[in-house]
Amino acid sequence: MQDIINKKATQLLEGLGSSLDDEYMHHLEFIIKEMYKDQLLFQIVLSDVYEQKLFSASLNRNYLKEDINTLIHKYSRETEKELTLFGIVTQSGNNDEKVLQFIDDKINDPNQKTGMREAMMNMISHMTGIDATLTGRLGYEFVIDPIAIYYQL
Repeated sequence: MQDIINKKATQLLEGLGSSLDDEYMHHLEFIIKEMYKDQLLFQIVLSDVYEQKLFSASLNRNYLKEDINTLIHKYSRETEKELTLFGIVTQSGNNDEKVLQFIDDKINDPNQKTGMREAMMNMISHMTGIDATLTGRLGYEFVIDPIAIYYQL
């Protein structure tokens, strides 16, 4: 199935005047699989004229009553049925200011001695940057620790 998807994507891009080589696609597939693992993400978008809010919850497949294929078949990937998400907000807002402050501190004092703990924190900061690029929270996104998802009869 993945080969069919890759061929269709390649045909589409070639039709648009672009092409992707197999090695590039292989590396891109690896990055996506590593970053998302088997994550099942439930999202609700609320928008009006002035602002948009996105509520996201990563679901643990072990706690679902039905397997993922059955759920997708019933509700589709973008459901037409109104669902309710009940949970606790764990992340919101924008972290850009914290990252910029860390970078500014390093630029202003590049000769600062670095201990093992700070070196590890620096490495984690770089990993956080990679995570943010690929799967990071959007400025208008709220991450929720889900307790229940249901629909009303």
